[in-house]
Amino acid sequence: MTFKIRTIEEKDIMETYEVIRNAFWDVYTPGCDEHYMVQQIRKVPEYIPELELVALDKDKIVRHVIFVKTVILTDQGKELEVISLGPIGVLPDYQRLGIGGQLIKTAIKRAQAAKFRGILLYGDPEIYRRKGFVPAETYGIRTADNVYMPACQIYPLENITKEEFAGKYFEHPCYQIDEQAAQKFDQQFSPRISRTGLASQRRFNKLIQEVRPFKG
Repeated sequence: MTFKIRTIEEKDIMETYEVIRNAFWDVYTPGCDEHYMVQQIRKVPEYIPELELVALDKDKIVRHVIFVKTVILTDQGKELEVISLGPIGVLPDYQRLGIGGQLIKTAIKRAQAAKFRGILLYGDPEIYRRKGFVPAETYGIRTADNVYMPACQIYPLENITKEEFAGKYFEHPCYQIDEQAAQKFDQQFSPRISRTGLASQRRFNKLIQEVRPFKG
């Protein structure tokens, strides 16, 4: 299926919160905070409005992606600017239709045109390797805690080298969740029952525990 993809507009704001909330509800944890996270990203100077994209089925937003600038502190002591992808979400009824791939391809082209050098994210490797992402460890990139994590992945936007990119990847502080603020933000949406013990939640807990120490 082909969907219209465009940059977000002011009138889309609330609808994108609904899309993200519905996409992530109970997926990683009971309930979700990702819609609150999107609000926080939009507030910071490093937010990249031209890379916040939506996919539409007629006039209905069914997929959304957002980016923010951040850095790798390299082993050479330099701050290397990269961009973080996410959250990226699709309405449950539109999953597995290839919309995510279309949206990411469009975002990649725009990011390359804007001369960004690499896209990083934390996500399930089973999903993102199919979209061209590779383990960040390939380029010597570790988490801010200085460990390798399979969930940390990169999409190089140009020919990059391990010698230049090796270092610690720091997610932007806007990804840190204030749980009380997130709960207050969620109150403006329709109440939903949350569930525990789902397979996707178990998969997430397994992924975040898969770390390997850096021996440098």
